[in-house]
Amino acid sequence: MRKSFIISMEVLAAISAVIGLYFGWRYFLKPVVFPTPKAAPTEIPEEKLKAVSAGRAVNYWVNRQTNNIYYINDTGEVYKITQEGQDEKVISLNLKNIHFADPSPDQTKVLIAFGYPYQTVFTIFDSSDNSSMPLPEGATAATWDSSSTKIAYLKTNGGASALNILNLADKKSKEILKLAQKDLDLKWIAPEEIYLIQKPSALVSNQLWSFDLDKKTLRAIIKDEAGLMLNWSPDGQSALKFTGNSINNRLDLIDKNNNLLANITPTTLPSKCLYVTDKIYCAAPETMPSRTILPDDYLSKKIYSRDDFYVLELAEGFFAPIFFGSDVKIDATNLSIEGNRLLFINRYDQRIYSLEL
Repeated sequence: MRKSFIISMEVLAAISAVIGLYFGWRYFLKPVVFPTPKAAPTEIPEEKLKAVSAGRAVNYWVNRQTNNIYYINDTGEVYKITQEGQDEKVISLNLKNIHFADPSPDQTKVLIAFGYPYQTVFTIFDSSDNSSMPLPEGATAATWDSSSTKIAYLKTNGGASALNILNLADKKSKEILKLAQKDLDLKWIAPEEIYLIQKPSALVSNQLWSFDLDKKTLRAIIKDEAGLMLNWSPDGQSALKFTGNSINNRLDLIDKNNNLLANITPTTLPSKCLYVTDKIYCAAPETMPSRTILPDDYLSKKIYSRDDFYVLELAEGFFAPIFFGSDVKIDATNLSIEGNRLLFINRYDQRIYSLEL
């Protein structure tokens, strides 16, 4: 029997004001229960699920002018998927041990980290002219701004770090903050706000800080929460937050100040979800091996999940299954929406797949 999917609300006295200010979502302004739909699908046609790429992908992006999907593999080869569905090599960047590839918001450039885990190096690949530009030596983390014209990056100097901003137009960098901490990740969540977060692990207490670019102030938003992972809404006003201490795991919906809006089940990692304006799509494991330590075991690929797909309809107020029970083993990450298709990378074979919605 399938597990049930319920979202429970913890209603605070001030939640109406918080929600009205940040969201205006109708369903939060009334008593909310997210039940399993009255009639769950009994059969999901397998033809809705298709492999899109023949090759293995670290990540992918979509050319907005041609609607072609591009992807980069772990050796730095960039491919275009033609309208006929063929993988066509565009260029070989001759990079080794690619750790991640982060497309810019406008999908024209890709921020690539390679050389992991020995000496990570960052470079920017521009798919419009196949050019590349390295980030300054010593960069340890980087993130795009919403306009795709700037990159914030951390640069290590001895036992400390410095937060810098690179303007891609004039290729000049400016240091804006010195930090005692190392091994941080970055997220440019709003034009005036950059988040700094520790690497996620259930074995340590994680923190999240916000740096205000206008006021030049640093404040703590989340303190001492083990296993902390976040996936932010497009406007940066809310997030999916995972926490886990190797015993208990939970997935919450929070506002930008870490106020709880909802607890969500089934529990999954935010990296397996896609937060769009009025919906959240998630791939959630059917089961998880006993004694699994999340997110550590998943991020290190010690374990793989076998996923079903769900959508949280924010306006309607329910979490509904959209694809489950497939004979194809799916461990989905890097979700995106293109038309009526949900795209993702399947960790079992690293190929890009599409799921017709």
